[in-house]
Amino acid sequence: ILKLDAVQVIQHKGVQNPKKGTFNQQLGYGTALIRNTKWRELGTFNAHNVSPKEKLMEFQCGHNALIKPGTEITCRHFLVGQYVDIQGVSKDKGFQGVMKRWGFKGGPATHGSSKFHRRRGAMGGSSDPGKVWKGKRMPGHMGNNNYTQRNLRIFRIEPKNNLIYVIGPVAGYKDSWVRIRDCHFLPPKKPPFPTFIPDPNEMELPDGEQWEGDLKNYLWNRDPNMDDWKDDRVTR
Repeated sequence: ILKLDAVQVIQHKGVQNPKKGTFNQQLGYGTALIRNTKWRELGTFNAHNVSPKEKLMEFQCGHNALIKPGTEITCRHFLVGQYVDIQGVSKDKGFQGVMKRWGFKGGPATHGSSKFHRRRGAMGGSSDPGKVWKGKRMPGHMGNNNYTQRNLRIFRIEPKNNLIYVIGPVAGYKDSWVRIRDCHFLPPKKPPFPTFIPDPNEMELPDGEQWEGDLKNYLWNRDPNMDDWKDDRVTR
């Protein structure tokens, strides 16, 4: 479950990739006290008439996708059922051996094995090549790295609470920062462009929208006690 708390556009950056013509757009999350904000950032917030933010991130976009500073990005920026890529910092596991870090089998448990139950085994050649190749999987520090989980489907959004429900794992601890964006390999077909603009006459936010599933999931997740249940694969 992901929460978007007062996410607003802060400012636009110049062309970061002249070949692709992409711009950087800075977004801010949450609210921060003035005494806890750097004085350099206070000038940026004041210039764009935005309250101080707790977290700042930048996203790449095209020239037509630039949004006016101060515009709020809500959960309705994403569509129910679309795929997204979520980037976060993985959990820190500390120093770990090869069995936990890389999934090695380890040594035998019995038959004369002594102090070799969880060790890595041979490391390569002898006189030729006479070295250990770079990138050899060995014990070491595990976790605390940027990790992107791709192709996660949005199951439900709640505009009232600004929540996004995602099917699948997300890197990091609870209450940690993540970066969510449209899936690179499976982009949405007709997303709100450049973002969802609410109706000014809208008095109350909807409770939520939920993904009903595609045709395959709909057929196989039905209640077998329904009257119209029929399975063509079963022959009698």
